[in-house]
Amino acid sequence: MIYTPDWERLARALERVASAHGDLEESKAAICNAIADKKIAVRVTVDRSHHRHSGMTFASRNVGVPVRLNPDDFDWTQSRPLAPWRIGPQPGEHYTWIGGWQPEPISLIELRAKHVTKVLLGHNREVDASIISRAQATQLVGMARFAGDWVGRLTRRERYLLDRHGLGPGPQPGTLHQAAYDPFAEINEGEEHTETEGARSRHWLMQWQRAWVGKWQKERGFTGPKFARAKFEMELIEAFPWKVNDVAPISWSPPGQLTASRLLIELSNEPTIWLSNAVNLMAFGNENAPKERHLIECAFRRRQATTVLFEAARRDIVRLIGSPDVERDHSDPIPPRYFDIPRNLGDPDNCITTDLDRASDAAFSAAFDGKHQKWFNVRVDGPSFVAWLRSRVSPSHTDEHAAKSLATRRQPSRDRAKRALADIYSDNIPDQAVEPNSILCRKVGAWLKKYNLAEVKDDTILRAAGRRK
Repeated sequence: MIYTPDWERLARALERVASAHGDLEESKAAICNAIADKKIAVRVTVDRSHHRHSGMTFASRNVGVPVRLNPDDFDWTQSRPLAPWRIGPQPGEHYTWIGGWQPEPISLIELRAKHVTKVLLGHNREVDASIISRAQATQLVGMARFAGDWVGRLTRRERYLLDRHGLGPGPQPGTLHQAAYDPFAEINEGEEHTETEGARSRHWLMQWQRAWVGKWQKERGFTGPKFARAKFEMELIEAFPWKVNDVAPISWSPPGQLTASRLLIELSNEPTIWLSNAVNLMAFGNENAPKERHLIECAFRRRQATTVLFEAARRDIVRLIGSPDVERDHSDPIPPRYFDIPRNLGDPDNCITTDLDRASDAAFSAAFDGKHQKWFNVRVDGPSFVAWLRSRVSPSHTDEHAAKSLATRRQPSRDRAKRALADIYSDNIPDQAVEPNSILCRKVGAWLKKYNLAEVKDDTILRAAGRRK
């Protein structure tokens, strides 16, 4: 091909993603999540049947991409959303845009081809996920600090006006007090003059805001074009905990630890796994949340993992069992249709309830009045969960590690004991004078029972602890 277009239709993007990953439905879900999370830029054309913007094409921040998208929301063949999408002015265009944000029927949606390649077809996604660029970091800090007043960049119209008329006198960056400054101030002396003044105001506000963000980053050691994402997210969540949904990645992706996790291989032999353990494994690569992570971040990442897991349960890929009554110990199958309504983790642990933040008004009222079913003591079917999770992890790494693990593993009972000892004593097992054998074996037995794992003989426990040959 002599020239590769910047934009591609939905059907073409699906064809490329599905050919790389093999699963059509998983590929559709991945594209939907990436669009909703604004990781893939979209360009839409308004249907000609609509009088306001008939046949016009919009992109970037003029398109109100829904915060949640499902494969059923699109006509994949015709490359269009089935429901109207909101079209409206981006910051700085409010004074020239008539009508504001309105839902418009869309006849065509196109995706930025290079974003599809980078987000869904990139070979180094795990490496890239650990790094954040200065431009991305600046955007996140600016949105967290200034919210709706954040001026990310000037529009083309504003740059044209500034180039034509010149910036003229204005406040210097760093000297402007935001509370006393109106970035959208207008002077009613002619439309073009008003636009010029608005563009000049936005330019100086942008300069001041970026100076503030640059100082914030420098004070915390974030210099250079790129830096570690984990450290950056930690600092940003500490500074702006109420903005965690904007700070942390919106879409779930398997933690890098899973590609080398022996735990994932061992769990394939377990008939059931407690729901909380399964969610932690998806969120952190371990059955326990890391203590060094911010509590708000941990809660958010568990929510990410839960949403994806319950979607797999809705499609009957992963099976769950539980008790409909908190006082009983039933092991009833949870029907896939239960997850047609958004669900979330509840209280107590290993409980499922309606997700009130995502439920419709009618579902919210019904759940609030106690009319919705809750599930308690929920467990995940081990084989179906591990098979599904392994399909989401990089196949080459997982298969290679699985082959090595299965080839070298000879003593599953001792492996379970070692896992328990590592979790209880953090690889610092006390000697027998400090912790007698009977107490050590009792603690390991309790740990195994807590996580619904098979019992291990005391002799095997002591060998795993290095106290017996």
